[in-house]
Amino acid sequence: MLTKKQFFAWSGVIGSVASVIGLYVAFYPPPSAVPQPQKRIEQTQTGGSNNTQIGVVKGDLTVNQLPLATPGSAFQSPTDRARAELQQLGVTWNAESFVGSIVDGDLRSAGLFLKGGMRPDLNYKGASAAVYALQPKANNREAMLALLLSNGLNPNADLIDARIMPGLSDTLPPNFEHRLTPSDYSAWKRQFAGPADLWLVIRSSYAGPQAGDFQLLRALATRGAKFDVSLAFLHEYEPIFGNTPVYWEVRNEVERLAKVPITHHKG
Repeated sequence: MLTKKQFFAWSGVIGSVASVIGLYVAFYPPPSAVPQPQKRIEQTQTGGSNNTQIGVVKGDLTVNQLPLATPGSAFQSPTDRARAELQQLGVTWNAESFVGSIVDGDLRSAGLFLKGGMRPDLNYKGASAAVYALQPKANNREAMLALLLSNGLNPNADLIDARIMPGLSDTLPPNFEHRLTPSDYSAWKRQFAGPADLWLVIRSSYAGPQAGDFQLLRALATRGAKFDVSLAFLHEYEPIFGNTPVYWEVRNEVERLAKVPITHHKG
């Protein structure tokens, strides 16, 4: 039987051991209780550098992770919310899906891509994203061009196309040497460079305007397109295309939009 003195001695030992255990638990919690760093997700995004190169940008993208909050949450930036909404729609965040939404005329997805950080002048497989909206077979072209113009597309900025226009004919883009010719324009390298209206004018002058082409030119005019390079091209090519009705149809439309005197064909 313990004496009173022995009882108090053992009580002190047990109390000390309990204190040590408590301190260990406090400072060394179990692994499940330790916040784990979020895994880094790396993606590649194909993009352009000054509209002339196809580059690769690597970085953390939240779109392929579970959203930290639902779309509309105050805890997300507008960019994050747009990417999260694309994810919920089952749309992958990459340049291919962005350009696909442009060609398909999918205004909702394209708008989310633009809000999420994609650029209208992004270079995808040799052509600026906006050029894909100009081709005749693209869907919902006028509305898509309006969306791009409302989200950073400068109507007078040079776009690049070494893919679509050269695919239309072995003679496109045509040789064009003028003081206003964009520096990256090269018929020999089969690369178009210039504003959106010039792309439309060259293709329309060569093959005839397609349904909606003039509406696109008018949309560019309302956004401040100058048409100076297009007029220079049309003047240079009068000796070559000047005997065709489609050339004059295109030229007179551009002259009306540029608010310059209309040239009457004397043929």
